[in-house]
Amino acid sequence: MLGQNFASMLTGTAGFGEGSGAATSLLGAVARSGTSRGIMGRRRDGSAFPMDLAVTEMQESGTSVYIALVRDISARAAAETMAAEAQQRLVDALESINEAFVLCDTQDRIVLFNAESGFDTAYKHLQNQPDRRLHRLTGRVLDARKQQLREVIAQHLRIYRRSGCCV
Repeated sequence: MLGQNFASMLTGTAGFGEGSGAATSLLGAVARSGTSRGIMGRRRDGSAFPMDLAVTEMQESGTSVYIALVRDISARAAAETMAAEAQQRLVDALESINEAFVLCDTQDRIVLFNAESGFDTAYKHLQNQPDRRLHRLTGRVLDARKQQLREVIAQHLRIYRRSGCCV
């Protein structure tokens, strides 16, 4: 696509209109933002692909000149889609468990939980409370629920250890 107008590489101009004027507006907006932007591009064969567009603007004889760096991010987009699908499968699996499931990180902060854990009910109940009360109440409810779960886990561990299992 060397030597072609930049607009020919775009499947659309992300809301900037149509044609080369719109492509120039897009380039200017990306350059002024100072960050790259993910948009859909067009390959030589006409197929669409996700691309990352980074642009720098220069002035030459009073005219704006844009230097654009285009990266094909098809692999990254596919990986992000796969990760989102895997996360949804995990959430669906956790919600299908009829026992409480709570995952904590190494500092005992709750990372993930299912509906059976009761945390979602506590959040829904407390959503209409004023902020200060919400934080205090949420903390108390979660601390109490966490303590209940710790006691249940400790009880199960004692039973397993008594039965001769190594845990």
